[in-house]
Amino acid sequence: MVDLERAQAVPDVTAGAGIRYVEETDDVGLVASFSVPLTIFDRNQGGILAARLRAAQAIDEGRASRRDLATRLVRAHARLTAAYHEAKAIDAALLPAANAAYDATRRAYDEGKLPYLDVLDAQRTLFDTETQRLEALAEYHAAKVQVEGLISEPLSTPSLRERSDHHNQGDTP
Repeated sequence: MVDLERAQAVPDVTAGAGIRYVEETDDVGLVASFSVPLTIFDRNQGGILAARLRAAQAIDEGRASRRDLATRLVRAHARLTAAYHEAKAIDAALLPAANAAYDATRRAYDEGKLPYLDVLDAQRTLFDTETQRLEALAEYHAAKVQVEGLISEPLSTPSLRERSDHHNQGDTP
């Protein structure tokens, strides 16, 4: 745009040539014309300055967009990492403990040592832990999709496998 505005500051030089016939004298002549506008007052300085300002504004907007994208990427990556670690912690510690507590309570009930209300309480705790794990996985996958959208390619992160080996889910005596 700046080059276009500079080009418009250069005057258009025109030249022409032709043949003219004059009837009164029955003469034929060659006619030539040449004109150069003088750009004393209008050198298109305003247009050139406006184009330079638009170019600088576009550069600034590009920088701001890159900063915004980097900020969004850092935040999404932090969400992804936090959700990943939360799901792994639930898988490693909370879920096995809740399963073990449920199994122990169920055995104690079967032996007549505990009331059924304790079995239901242990089962509710197990279900709450599994729900917490699923919420962490949902957050992980949502953050992963957001990061992949920002970088426009798939991530090669460790996957969190869905565990389907939770026995006793929904079992009632």
